[in-house]
Amino acid sequence: MVNLEKIKEVVRKSKTVLFDHDLDGYVVKTDGQTFNIPWTNSDFIKDLKTCEVDEYESDLIFGKDKTRNIVSLEVYDDEVLLYKVDGSLEKRPMIYWILAPIAYDKDFKRLEGDQHYKYIKTYDDRIEFVKAANFYKKRDVDIFRIWNEKEAAMIYYGITMFKGLKVKDVSVLSFDIESSGLVRDDTSKVFLITNTFRNSNGNVIKRHFRVDHYKDDDVEMIRDWCKWVVEQDPTIITGHNIFGFDLDYLRHCCKKQNYELELGKDNNVATFSRFSSSFRVDGTTAWDYFKVQIPGRHIVDTMFLSVKYDIGRSFPSWGLKPIIDHLGLVKDGRQFYDASKIKNDWYDLKKREDIVSYGIGDSDDSLALYDLMIPSIFYFTQSVPKPFQIMAQSATGAQLNTLMIRSYLQDNHSIPKASERTHVGGGISFGPTGILKNVLKIDIISMYPSIIRSKKLFSKEKDPNKNYLKMVDYFTEERFKNKRLYKETGDEYYNDLQASQKIAINSSYGLTGTSGLNYNDFSVANEITSTGRQILIDSLLWATSKNIGELFPDYSNEFDSTEPLITKGVYNFLPGPTDTDSISFYKQDYSHFSEEEQTKLIEEINSFMPKGIEYEHDGYFNTIIVLKAKNYILQQGDKVKMKGSSLRDMKKEPALKEFIDELIKDLLATSGANCVDIYHKYIREAINIQDITRWCTKKSVTKPVLKPTRTNEQKIRDAIGDKIVQEGDKVYLYSAIDGMKQDSKKGELVFLKSGEPKMIENRVLKLKEDWQDDEDQVHYVTRVYKTLEIFKNVIDTGDFLKYHLKSNHKLLENL
Repeated sequence: MVNLEKIKEVVRKSKTVLFDHDLDGYVVKTDGQTFNIPWTNSDFIKDLKTCEVDEYESDLIFGKDKTRNIVSLEVYDDEVLLYKVDGSLEKRPMIYWILAPIAYDKDFKRLEGDQHYKYIKTYDDRIEFVKAANFYKKRDVDIFRIWNEKEAAMIYYGITMFKGLKVKDVSVLSFDIESSGLVRDDTSKVFLITNTFRNSNGNVIKRHFRVDHYKDDDVEMIRDWCKWVVEQDPTIITGHNIFGFDLDYLRHCCKKQNYELELGKDNNVATFSRFSSSFRVDGTTAWDYFKVQIPGRHIVDTMFLSVKYDIGRSFPSWGLKPIIDHLGLVKDGRQFYDASKIKNDWYDLKKREDIVSYGIGDSDDSLALYDLMIPSIFYFTQSVPKPFQIMAQSATGAQLNTLMIRSYLQDNHSIPKASERTHVGGGISFGPTGILKNVLKIDIISMYPSIIRSKKLFSKEKDPNKNYLKMVDYFTEERFKNKRLYKETGDEYYNDLQASQKIAINSSYGLTGTSGLNYNDFSVANEITSTGRQILIDSLLWATSKNIGELFPDYSNEFDSTEPLITKGVYNFLPGPTDTDSISFYKQDYSHFSEEEQTKLIEEINSFMPKGIEYEHDGYFNTIIVLKAKNYILQQGDKVKMKGSSLRDMKKEPALKEFIDELIKDLLATSGANCVDIYHKYIREAINIQDITRWCTKKSVTKPVLKPTRTNEQKIRDAIGDKIVQEGDKVYLYSAIDGMKQDSKKGELVFLKSGEPKMIENRVLKLKEDWQDDEDQVHYVTRVYKTLEIFKNVIDTGDFLKYHLKSNHKLLENL
């Protein structure tokens, strides 16, 4: 007898329910349970499908407030305004708060627990709150507060956005502008604003605003555009590089008539920060931009999204069209246009229509990027108490830190203070150089989160409720479940959910080892990385029968204290690249691993691993060319991937990128038999450049360039000369010879014995457009050789003449 009431109770508590059927009747699948229900109970099945599944039950993960369908939040007149997807508005009183380690006055209330910030004081008036916060700040008093008012409200109440919604349920406007150029001056003009708007029902509306329809008055056009945006009422406004260019350019042009961009709900104006912010691209590059807020809406810049999305740094550049092309998203019939010519070509009526078509393609393309890249961030926003706009820009470790703060503060519990940084040992990364054949690569599934869970790691001092460990457990289990559901159903929603959960678990280590976060703990970070290193050391011993010192003489075990899992080698394979969570190996005779061998080896090494730590197949490669640690080329059938900064430097001259590609193709096809000829081909081009564009480097105009204090920045500033540029602009530069100058050493001018000044060529940088066949040939010959040296561990560079040396310059004539 089927207990229908019991099934209904299980379904109510379940997070996911799948309805299916077989020959005998209905099949209901919940979390880990399957129920078979006879065909005669069809009414019960209908009733069951109406049961509300509370997927947001966990207060830790989703906050105590379960309000659904929130698409935006604003704080105005000491009220929290919650905008819903259906257009309705809900209000709450705004509670401002400050935490402190001691009660600075009688209004501070004691929180539970004994973490550093034990006292809280709340305010219902913003003026009083700001006055108090500034009072403490000026006196360098130890307090903790969240500066962003929306975020502070979300933490206090336990609110998150988008509960109960999917990406397609939230309206989005993608826009793009075409203008008279990049420069903001009296001649700046917006010619065109193209728009692709998708409402919450999925209907797409396209509307384009052209200055020639407004008697050449671009401000009147922008006013009309703002009115249309308010009428459509998008929750999200997106576009490519709209923080760095479009929005600020629109604002600049509107200054001609003292108009401000009325883009927010109720015609509220967009506000621009007075101070620049920095978006970190990588370890050496950051973009300065000015934050923009549009009341009731979120701004998502797809250029920032692209950086977050491109983890492997495979994109050829951060421009919209190269990314769209790289991802295979170019639409049939897409109109392209040279943006540098729009300033003049707009006034050619025939060309103008091509420019309009080009702009329409841009707004479509940025929406395509948004749809591809936003789902994981969107669904993670359902857990993290931060506005969506901030989620699309901020670091994931900080996002988890905010989740942890909420988990304690919503329970009236004290929170800790960020710990000072101490050194944390990193992961193992090395690769025996050479051309390797038939290489099996395996990696640990979610290595750091798996270590956290298997060893039950958390900060005992900061996290008495073990919320960190519970959080990692939850996101990991949910990811496994949603990966399974995606495989079973093919529903992309489950794939997007597991991707958002992957963000959380992969950021769990970053939370422990990042300065400035309340819940960091460098001792926990060290235990995570040392355990990871030990696993790889043991795995390499298993595969090669050699200890880490034999394989990697430079390895330092300063932080290693974990007991080994494997103490004796099993095989005599040779090691390939090893990097943080993966090892690779191949047979000494380069012979093939059969599929059965591969499966057996993975099963065998997993038998040595502790519970919760598991290797999985990460690729079988015909060839791996290892140049150095973290820099290698992978060939898998017809597919070739490059990994490493030396190979993927986006700032490298286009001709030298081609040079690298040709060398790689030859190494894979002939083991380098034609590399000398390829080298000579590019040396010949370097001494007879016909197209300087192929030899230019792209530089960003930064604050140090605009106000240089170092030689490198000064050279760029000199090259720009009188050209009007501003921070964030891109310039293309080449190396040139500009006459002669007197040599100097250590700041002193050099003279010949005759007393005459010693003269040398004056090597400078120049803008691409200033090229007059005056390029520095020796510089470019040197650049070709330096690029060749990237391959010095797999190519015998002794076979290549060093034409850049002065003694060999005459030999260039023979080429």
